[in-house]
Amino acid sequence: MMRLLSLLALVACGPHITPPPLTPPPAASSTVARGAYLAGRLALNAGDAAAATRHLRRAERFDPHPQVLATLGEALLCSGDPSGAVPYLERAIAAGAPGHHTLIDAHLRADDPAAARAVLVSWKTDLTIEQRFRRAQRRLLLDDAPGAREDLEAVLRQRPTPQALRLHTAAARHAGTVVAALRLLEELQQTRPTDTAIASERLRLARSAADADAAADALVVLIPTGPPELRAERACLLLTQGERAAARAEIMAARLNGLDAVTDALLRSAFAEALTDSGARGVCLHRLRASAGLP
Repeated sequence: MMRLLSLLALVACGPHITPPPLTPPPAASSTVARGAYLAGRLALNAGDAAAATRHLRRAERFDPHPQVLATLGEALLCSGDPSGAVPYLERAIAAGAPGHHTLIDAHLRADDPAAARAVLVSWKTDLTIEQRFRRAQRRLLLDDAPGAREDLEAVLRQRPTPQALRLHTAAARHAGTVVAALRLLEELQQTRPTDTAIASERLRLARSAADADAAADALVVLIPTGPPELRAERACLLLTQGERAAARAEIMAARLNGLDAVTDALLRSAFAEALTDSGARGVCLHRLRASAGLP
Protein backbone atom coordinates (compact mmCIF):
# COMPACT_ATOMS: atom_id res chain seq x y z
CA MET A 1 0.00 0.00 0.00
CA MET A 2 2.82 2.44 0.76
CA ARG A 3 4.19 1.85 -2.75
CA LEU A 4 0.82 2.84 -4.18
CA LEU A 5 0.70 5.95 -2.01
CA SER A 6 4.15 6.88 -3.27
CA LEU A 7 3.08 6.34 -6.88
CA LEU A 8 -0.11 8.38 -6.54
CA ALA A 9 1.46 11.06 -4.35
CA LEU A 10 -1.95 11.48 -2.72
CA VAL A 11 -3.33 13.24 -5.57
CA ALA A 12 -5.47 16.27 -4.76
CA CYS A 13 -2.53 18.66 -5.00
CA GLY A 14 -0.80 16.70 -7.76
CA PRO A 15 -0.96 16.75 -11.56
CA HIS A 16 -4.16 16.28 -13.57
CA ILE A 17 -4.63 14.93 -17.09
CA THR A 18 -5.99 18.38 -18.01
CA PRO A 19 -5.36 21.57 -16.00
CA PRO A 20 -8.14 22.93 -13.75
CA PRO A 21 -10.19 25.76 -15.26
CA LEU A 22 -8.96 29.32 -14.90
CA THR A 23 -12.26 30.92 -15.95
CA PRO A 24 -14.29 32.49 -13.14
CA PRO A 25 -17.57 30.80 -12.13
CA PRO A 26 -20.20 31.74 -14.70
CA ALA A 27 -22.68 32.80 -12.00
CA ALA A 28 -20.23 34.99 -10.07
CA SER A 29 -22.23 38.02 -9.06
CA SER A 30 -19.54 40.65 -8.91
CA THR A 31 -16.25 41.70 -10.38
CA VAL A 32 -14.70 41.31 -6.91
CA ALA A 33 -15.82 37.66 -6.66
CA ARG A 34 -14.61 36.86 -10.16
CA GLY A 35 -11.23 38.50 -9.59
CA ALA A 36 -10.74 36.85 -6.19
CA TYR A 37 -11.65 33.43 -7.58
CA LEU A 38 -9.26 33.78 -10.51
CA ALA A 39 -6.45 34.96 -8.22
CA GLY A 40 -7.09 32.00 -5.92
CA ARG A 41 -7.10 29.48 -8.75
CA LEU A 42 -3.86 30.88 -10.17
CA ALA A 43 -2.21 30.80 -6.73
CA LEU A 44 -3.32 27.20 -6.20
CA ASN A 45 -2.02 26.15 -9.62
CA ALA A 46 1.29 27.79 -8.70
CA GLY A 47 1.48 25.79 -5.45
CA ASP A 48 0.75 28.68 -3.04
CA ALA A 49 -2.16 27.15 -1.12
CA ALA A 50 -2.07 29.76 1.65
CA ALA A 51 -2.48 32.68 -0.77
CA ALA A 52 -5.14 30.71 -2.66
CA THR A 53 -7.11 30.21 0.55
CA ARG A 54 -7.07 33.94 1.31
CA HIS A 55 -8.31 34.88 -2.18
CA LEU A 56 -10.97 32.16 -2.25
CA ARG A 57 -12.36 33.03 1.18
CA ARG A 58 -12.86 36.55 -0.16
CA ALA A 59 -14.57 35.20 -3.28
CA GLU A 60 -16.81 32.99 -1.15
CA ARG A 61 -17.94 35.97 0.96
CA PHE A 62 -19.16 37.76 -2.16
CA ASP A 63 -20.51 34.71 -4.02
CA PRO A 64 -20.62 31.15 -2.55
CA HIS A 65 -20.79 29.62 -6.03
CA PRO A 66 -20.27 25.81 -6.04
CA GLN A 67 -17.06 26.17 -8.07
CA VAL A 68 -15.73 28.67 -5.54
CA LEU A 69 -16.61 26.30 -2.67
CA ALA A 70 -14.92 23.33 -4.38
CA THR A 71 -11.75 25.30 -5.09
CA LEU A 72 -11.67 26.69 -1.54
CA GLY A 73 -11.96 23.13 -0.23
CA GLU A 74 -9.06 22.10 -2.45
CA ALA A 75 -6.97 25.03 -1.20
CA LEU A 76 -7.66 24.17 2.45
CA LEU A 77 -6.70 20.55 1.79
CA CYS A 78 -3.46 21.60 0.14
CA SER A 79 -2.81 23.93 3.09
CA GLY A 80 -2.90 20.94 5.45
CA ASP A 81 -6.44 21.45 6.79
CA PRO A 82 -8.45 18.43 5.55
CA SER A 83 -11.12 18.74 8.25
CA GLY A 84 -11.70 22.37 7.28
CA ALA A 85 -11.94 21.38 3.61
CA VAL A 86 -14.71 18.79 4.12
CA PRO A 87 -17.75 21.08 4.68
CA TYR A 88 -16.90 23.28 1.67
CA LEU A 89 -16.47 20.23 -0.56
CA GLU A 90 -19.72 18.67 0.68
CA ARG A 91 -21.60 21.89 -0.07
CA ALA A 92 -20.03 22.12 -3.52
CA ILE A 93 -20.93 18.53 -4.41
CA ALA A 94 -24.48 18.94 -3.08
CA ALA A 95 -24.84 21.94 -5.40
CA GLY A 96 -23.64 19.94 -8.41
CA ALA A 97 -19.96 20.85 -8.64
CA PRO A 98 -17.37 18.12 -9.32
CA GLY A 99 -15.32 17.50 -6.20
CA HIS A 100 -15.68 13.87 -5.14
CA HIS A 101 -11.99 13.21 -5.69
CA THR A 102 -10.93 16.10 -3.43
CA LEU A 103 -13.44 15.12 -0.74
CA ILE A 104 -12.09 11.54 -0.74
CA ASP A 105 -8.56 12.91 -0.33
CA ALA A 106 -9.69 15.15 2.52
CA HIS A 107 -11.21 12.19 4.37
CA LEU A 108 -8.10 10.10 3.78
CA ARG A 109 -5.81 12.83 5.07
CA ALA A 110 -8.10 13.24 8.06
CA ASP A 111 -7.61 9.49 8.68
CA ASP A 112 -11.22 8.60 7.95
CA PRO A 113 -11.11 5.86 5.26
CA ALA A 114 -14.71 4.81 5.98
CA ALA A 115 -15.98 8.26 5.00
CA ALA A 116 -13.72 8.20 1.93
CA ARG A 117 -15.21 4.87 0.83
CA ALA A 118 -18.73 6.20 1.31
CA VAL A 119 -17.95 9.12 -1.03
CA LEU A 120 -16.44 6.71 -3.57
CA VAL A 121 -19.60 4.56 -3.52
CA SER A 122 -21.75 7.65 -4.12
CA TRP A 123 -19.62 8.78 -7.06
CA LYS A 124 -21.74 7.26 -9.82
CA THR A 125 -22.73 10.17 -12.04
CA ASP A 126 -21.76 10.40 -15.71
CA LEU A 127 -18.03 11.08 -15.71
CA THR A 128 -15.60 12.79 -18.03
CA ILE A 129 -12.31 11.12 -18.88
CA GLU A 130 -10.56 13.37 -16.35
CA GLN A 131 -13.04 12.39 -13.64
CA ARG A 132 -12.70 8.68 -14.43
CA PHE A 133 -8.93 9.00 -14.12
CA ARG A 134 -9.32 10.70 -10.75
CA ARG A 135 -11.78 8.05 -9.59
CA ALA A 136 -9.34 5.31 -10.66
CA GLN A 137 -6.65 6.91 -8.51
CA ARG A 138 -8.93 6.94 -5.47
CA ARG A 139 -10.19 3.40 -6.12
CA LEU A 140 -6.62 2.18 -6.10
CA LEU A 141 -5.89 4.05 -2.88
CA LEU A 142 -8.95 2.41 -1.31
CA ASP A 143 -7.94 -1.12 -2.42
CA ASP A 144 -10.45 -1.38 -5.27
CA ALA A 145 -7.94 -2.40 -7.95
CA PRO A 146 -10.54 -4.09 -10.22
CA GLY A 147 -12.65 -0.91 -10.20
CA ALA A 148 -9.54 1.16 -10.90
CA ARG A 149 -8.69 -1.03 -13.90
CA GLU A 150 -12.24 -0.64 -15.24
CA ASP A 151 -11.96 3.15 -15.12
CA LEU A 152 -8.44 3.16 -16.54
CA GLU A 153 -9.40 0.96 -19.48
CA ALA A 154 -12.02 3.55 -20.45
CA VAL A 155 -9.46 6.34 -20.02
CA LEU A 156 -6.75 4.59 -22.03
CA ARG A 157 -9.04 3.83 -24.95
CA GLN A 158 -9.56 7.56 -25.39
CA ARG A 159 -6.40 9.14 -24.00
CA PRO A 160 -3.42 6.84 -23.26
CA THR A 161 -1.25 9.36 -21.43
CA PRO A 162 1.96 8.18 -19.69
CA GLN A 163 0.38 9.03 -16.32
CA ALA A 164 -2.69 6.87 -17.00
CA LEU A 165 -0.53 4.07 -18.40
CA ARG A 166 1.63 3.96 -15.27
CA LEU A 167 -1.44 3.87 -13.04
CA HIS A 168 -2.90 1.07 -15.17
CA THR A 169 0.29 -0.96 -14.63
CA ALA A 170 0.08 -0.43 -10.87
CA ALA A 171 -3.60 -1.43 -10.80
CA ALA A 172 -2.95 -4.56 -12.87
CA ARG A 173 -0.17 -5.70 -10.56
CA HIS A 174 -2.23 -4.94 -7.46
CA ALA A 175 -5.26 -6.81 -8.83
CA GLY A 176 -3.26 -9.73 -10.24
CA THR A 177 -4.59 -9.08 -13.75
CA VAL A 178 -1.31 -8.57 -15.63
CA VAL A 179 -2.27 -10.90 -18.49
CA ALA A 180 -5.52 -9.01 -19.16
CA ALA A 181 -3.66 -5.69 -18.91
CA LEU A 182 -1.12 -6.90 -21.48
CA ARG A 183 -3.95 -7.76 -23.87
CA LEU A 184 -5.32 -4.22 -23.57
CA LEU A 185 -1.89 -2.68 -24.18
CA GLU A 186 -1.41 -4.90 -27.23
CA GLU A 187 -4.75 -3.67 -28.58
CA LEU A 188 -3.79 -0.04 -27.92
CA GLN A 189 -0.40 -0.58 -29.59
CA GLN A 190 -2.11 -1.88 -32.72
CA THR A 191 -4.05 1.39 -33.03
CA ARG A 192 -0.98 3.50 -32.12
CA PRO A 193 1.95 1.49 -33.49
CA THR A 194 4.64 4.12 -32.82
CA ASP A 195 3.51 5.22 -29.34
CA THR A 196 6.55 4.72 -27.11
CA ALA A 197 4.63 5.41 -23.88
CA ILE A 198 2.37 2.42 -24.56
CA ALA A 199 5.37 0.30 -25.58
CA SER A 200 7.27 1.23 -22.41
CA GLU A 201 4.43 0.12 -20.12
CA ARG A 202 3.88 -2.99 -22.23
CA LEU A 203 7.56 -3.87 -21.83
CA ARG A 204 7.39 -3.24 -18.07
CA LEU A 205 4.41 -5.54 -17.65
CA ALA A 206 5.78 -8.16 -20.04
CA ARG A 207 9.00 -8.35 -18.04
CA SER A 208 7.10 -8.92 -14.80
CA ALA A 209 4.92 -11.58 -16.45
CA ALA A 210 7.89 -13.25 -18.24
CA ASP A 211 6.00 -12.82 -21.53
CA ALA A 212 8.82 -12.96 -24.09
CA ASP A 213 6.55 -12.39 -27.10
CA ALA A 214 4.99 -9.21 -25.70
CA ALA A 215 8.37 -7.90 -24.54
CA ALA A 216 9.99 -8.51 -27.93
CA ASP A 217 7.12 -6.75 -29.72
CA ALA A 218 7.34 -3.74 -27.39
CA LEU A 219 11.09 -3.52 -27.91
CA VAL A 220 10.60 -3.19 -31.66
CA VAL A 221 8.79 0.11 -31.01
CA LEU A 222 11.34 1.36 -28.45
CA ILE A 223 14.60 0.35 -30.15
CA PRO A 224 14.75 3.11 -32.83
CA THR A 225 14.91 5.88 -30.20
CA GLY A 226 16.31 3.91 -27.25
CA PRO A 227 19.77 2.85 -26.08
CA PRO A 228 21.54 -0.13 -27.75
CA GLU A 229 20.98 -2.18 -24.58
CA LEU A 230 17.38 -2.57 -25.73
CA ARG A 231 18.62 -4.39 -28.82
CA ALA A 232 20.68 -6.62 -26.52
CA GLU A 233 17.58 -7.43 -24.50
CA ARG A 234 15.61 -8.24 -27.65
CA ALA A 235 18.45 -10.49 -28.80
CA CYS A 236 18.13 -12.44 -25.57
CA LEU A 237 14.38 -12.74 -25.98
CA LEU A 238 14.72 -13.93 -29.56
CA LEU A 239 17.27 -16.47 -28.44
CA THR A 240 14.95 -17.86 -25.78
CA GLN A 241 12.40 -18.33 -28.58
CA GLY A 242 14.94 -20.21 -30.73
CA GLU A 243 15.27 -17.42 -33.31
CA ARG A 244 19.07 -17.49 -33.49
CA ALA A 245 19.57 -15.69 -36.80
CA ALA A 246 17.38 -12.77 -35.73
CA ALA A 247 19.15 -12.69 -32.37
CA ARG A 248 22.56 -12.50 -34.04
CA ALA A 249 21.35 -9.61 -36.21
CA GLU A 250 20.20 -7.67 -33.12
CA ILE A 251 23.54 -8.26 -31.40
CA MET A 252 25.44 -6.94 -34.42
CA ALA A 253 23.16 -3.88 -34.64
CA ALA A 254 23.57 -3.21 -30.92
CA ARG A 255 27.36 -3.38 -31.19
CA LEU A 256 27.37 -1.07 -34.18
CA ASN A 257 25.25 1.41 -32.21
CA GLY A 258 27.67 1.60 -29.28
CA LEU A 259 26.63 -1.17 -26.92
CA ASP A 260 28.32 -0.83 -23.53
CA ALA A 261 31.47 -2.93 -23.43
CA VAL A 262 30.52 -4.79 -20.24
CA THR A 263 27.05 -5.57 -21.56
CA ASP A 264 28.57 -6.62 -24.88
CA ALA A 265 30.94 -9.08 -23.21
CA LEU A 266 28.20 -10.52 -21.01
CA LEU A 267 25.87 -10.84 -23.96
CA ARG A 268 28.40 -12.63 -26.18
CA SER A 269 29.31 -15.00 -23.34
CA ALA A 270 25.70 -15.80 -22.51
CA PHE A 271 24.83 -16.13 -26.19
CA ALA A 272 27.61 -18.64 -26.79
CA GLU A 273 26.60 -20.64 -23.74
CA ALA A 274 22.97 -20.68 -24.78
CA LEU A 275 23.81 -21.84 -28.31
CA THR A 276 25.59 -24.90 -26.98
CA ASP A 277 23.16 -25.81 -24.21
CA SER A 278 19.42 -25.74 -24.95
CA GLY A 279 18.70 -25.88 -21.22
CA ALA A 280 20.59 -22.63 -20.70
CA ARG A 281 18.79 -20.47 -23.25
CA GLY A 282 17.18 -18.35 -20.53
CA VAL A 283 20.57 -17.54 -19.01
CA CYS A 284 21.05 -14.78 -21.57
CA LEU A 285 18.32 -12.46 -20.37
CA HIS A 286 18.90 -13.32 -16.71
CA ARG A 287 22.63 -12.57 -16.84
CA LEU A 288 22.14 -9.42 -18.87
CA ARG A 289 19.62 -8.01 -16.39
CA ALA A 290 21.48 -9.05 -13.26
CA SER A 291 24.95 -7.94 -14.31
CA ALA A 292 24.36 -5.07 -16.72
CA GLY A 293 21.73 -3.25 -14.68
CA LEU A 294 18.67 -3.63 -16.89
CA PRO A 295 15.42 -3.26 -14.93
